[in-house]
Amino acid sequence: MKTKHFAWVILLILASCQSNPPAADSEAVPTADNSRSSLDWAGTYRGTLPCADCPGIKTEITLLANGLYRMGSFYQERSIAAELDSGSFAWNKDGNRILLHNDSSLQFLVGENRLFKLDLSGARITGALAEAYTLGKATTDTNLTGRYWRLISLRGAHLPANKSGKEAHLRFTEAGEVSGNAGCNSLMGSYERSADNRLRFGALATTEMYCNAGMEAESEFLKVLSATDNFSLAPTGDTLYLQKARIAPLAVLVEEFLR
Repeated sequence: MKTKHFAWVILLILASCQSNPPAADSEAVPTADNSRSSLDWAGTYRGTLPCADCPGIKTEITLLANGLYRMGSFYQERSIAAELDSGSFAWNKDGNRILLHNDSSLQFLVGENRLFKLDLSGARITGALAEAYTLGKATTDTNLTGRYWRLISLRGAHLPANKSGKEAHLRFTEAGEVSGNAGCNSLMGSYERSADNRLRFGALATTEMYCNAGMEAESEFLKVLSATDNFSLAPTGDTLYLQKARIAPLAVLVEEFLR
């Protein structure tokens, strides 16, 4: 009888020593240092990703601290306008990769000021084009060239939508050339940039079309370009102010990356 009682005591002791199985932690936030916890990852990332049947896909992704994202893709020589997308994103359990919920095939490894596009299995892309699958975090940029500057304001007045379908804008090249559209007619010419953000436009040539709307604004824009002698950029680097002396901006243009 004592032997039987002793066996039951042993069983109770063993049962009390057993711990409950650990809960699944696939959604847990990692406590160790990782991209999610240690990097300043929120912000806008830009780059041109490889494309199988076009020169490249200009891509812009903005990651917000609340877990939402905005994305634009422009297929060079194929797109008329950028394809826009937005939604939420999720981190993997290790806190180093993100998955865009609106497109489960889009995964990115989050690095220091960079996003690395991953393949369908979630692995880094290798080979000769590996570095091309990288988006860099946008920072303040004082370079005017290689960017599409869209006119939004003239002499303090916001420009309404142009019913002609034309968009006033400028593009600068490293060779000192400027081109774009004045609102109806295409323009081209030269510019000179010097120290202290001095900026002068040379003689500008335009086409001679007539549009039912926007001609008055076009004439004013051309006058502003002729009067400009310096420029400044917003702290974010994506807004360009054309100025004469240091008075209020004559014109305000914003960068449109996906153009």
